[in-house]
Amino acid sequence: MGIGRRSGSWLRDRLGWAVRPTLVAVASRVFSLALLLVLGRMRHPHTWNPMALWDGWWYLEVAEKGYHAAPVHVNTALGIGYHDFAFLPGWPMTIRLAAGVGSGLGLGAPMAAAIAANLLFVLAAILIWRVLADRLGNRAADRGLALLAFAPPAFAFSMVYSEPLF
Repeated sequence: MGIGRRSGSWLRDRLGWAVRPTLVAVASRVFSLALLLVLGRMRHPHTWNPMALWDGWWYLEVAEKGYHAAPVHVNTALGIGYHDFAFLPGWPMTIRLAAGVGSGLGLGAPMAAAIAANLLFVLAAILIWRVLADRLGNRAADRGLALLAFAPPAFAFSMVYSEPLF
């Protein structure tokens, strides 16, 4: 910094690089959430939370009720039981933590889990961009992050799935 040159804020000087990946990540989450809300309502009109479809409700069940030794659901036609211990505890514990924080804001576990998933994706996107930029340059990092954030299966990063945690 030269004499007579005014420095920007400390935060902007230190974290200014994080603005671009944050904008890409947030834009992709808005896009994914819009798709989930519109298409989720079209395909599953009676489901009030399209972010908790498919395996999402298993994670919510484990977070809210814990694991069970007996099958949680039994398919009598096939004669098989479905167990919840197939869903490892890292994401259910995160959901529980988010639900505890969210309860103070009037949010239920499904909404708190969806918010946590989206926030974790934005944080991961920033870190991924930084690693790519350090090794391959800003242009490659921008393209790589855009490909990850807007890829067709990237909507799962907005759902109540464990992917954003890992």
